[in-house]
Amino acid sequence: EVFRVMLFDMQLPPPWDGVSVMKTVKERIPAYRSVPFIIQTAFAMSGDRDSYIDAGFDDYISKPINKTELLTMIQKQLHLRES
Repeated sequence: EVFRVMLFDMQLPPPWDGVSVMKTVKERIPAYRSVPFIIQTAFAMSGDRDSYIDAGFDDYISKPINKTELLTMIQKQLHLRES
């Protein structure tokens, strides 16, 4: 079974981080290459969003996470994949 959306945290126990896990999943499991990946992080500096999108994520949300914002983001990503 393949998840329809992947939500990753940027800070994971070493040696991992959200970017390296996302890249590894996409590389090793071809079914996930077309699944949207969303990064969640406490890093909310100017340019962080662009950096994560450039790394391969489809969207970005900063902590603390607003439930409505997250659900809207997930719906948007699923809609983009379906059209």
